[in-house]
Amino acid sequence: MSDINNVMRQVMADVRTLAASGSIASASTTDLGSLDATFLTVTGAIGINSFGTVDAGIYKIITFDSALTITYNATSMILPGAVDKVTAAGDTALFVSLGAGNWKCVFYGASTGYAALAGNSAQTFDVAAATAGSHAVNKTLADALYTPISYSTQGAFGADTTLTTSQVLGQSYSLLSGITVTLPNAPAGGNVTFFADSATSCYVTIPSGIYIRLPDGTAINTGLTYELPPYCTLELLSNGAGAGWDVIRTTGKNIIQNATVANQPVAYGQAFTLGQSWQEVTGSRASGVTYTNSTGKAIFISIRSQQASSGYTNLVIDGLPVGTQQQNTIAGGGTISSVIPNGSTYRYDTTNNCFIYELR
Repeated sequence: MSDINNVMRQVMADVRTLAASGSIASASTTDLGSLDATFLTVTGAIGINSFGTVDAGIYKIITFDSALTITYNATSMILPGAVDKVTAAGDTALFVSLGAGNWKCVFYGASTGYAALAGNSAQTFDVAAATAGSHAVNKTLADALYTPISYSTQGAFGADTTLTTSQVLGQSYSLLSGITVTLPNAPAGGNVTFFADSATSCYVTIPSGIYIRLPDGTAINTGLTYELPPYCTLELLSNGAGAGWDVIRTTGKNIIQNATVANQPVAYGQAFTLGQSWQEVTGSRASGVTYTNSTGKAIFISIRSQQASSGYTNLVIDGLPVGTQQQNTIAGGGTISSVIPNGSTYRYDTTNNCFIYELR
């Protein structure tokens, strides 16, 4: 028993060490592995080229206390956008070791809402037009509150376009005149940025069957279209060859779920009733069996019960009894109905004869 207690004490000590915070001075090689703590503050303004060598899978959550440049490397320092990153005081990042001295930034949270690119601390960029030269971006005050003043691009599309894999390997594009571009499945090393260089919204479609992971971690493959209002941006990063896309950064205000419904300005998660219809599902819903709403949006359930004598019907959502219908000794019936959020579990328990309908 004493050996078990000693082992448990050591395990808890190790957990406390890993969960602790610490600080490390910035250097060309800032050796994150020299400290066991997971939460680290990088102090100083010396540029960083390497985080040292630790086992693959080790992760560090870093806060920067000063502006410095982290130099991008396609193998050893993989950064969002495949460009150098200039930090600002208060910026936070999550880096994961890939082993052999290689690191990948899987999340970057800027204290100002977005981080600067190397060499441009003012956060303003020229927008490259489809032809030679550049032009200024005219913005309303409302636009200016949530977008950069302008954005650097390498090309432009003026008509609806379906991109090829070679067009999403570290490219950035202006989208003109309210067009829609459609993405291919993500190739290895894929990274693409879109800028709505238009007085009307533009759209980026990810077809059904291609996974995309949203900033909140939600992954879907049922078709998704991002609406980019005027002068907004969307940056996507490959999650591996054929594995889909990660949303790295967006200043778009609306997301349209279900790419088959054109130009419906419905915010993600709020597209209730869009593309849905009432269906009788009595034959596939049994009393006492738990089901999960995996449709990608909220559904609505209605349970109509009939009974010649006493009986009851209960509706349970996520373990909570949200509705009850009961009769005593006389014949009767009733209806229970409720919204079921996406991802929620639900079941009904009854002694009655029930008919089940769902808006889905």
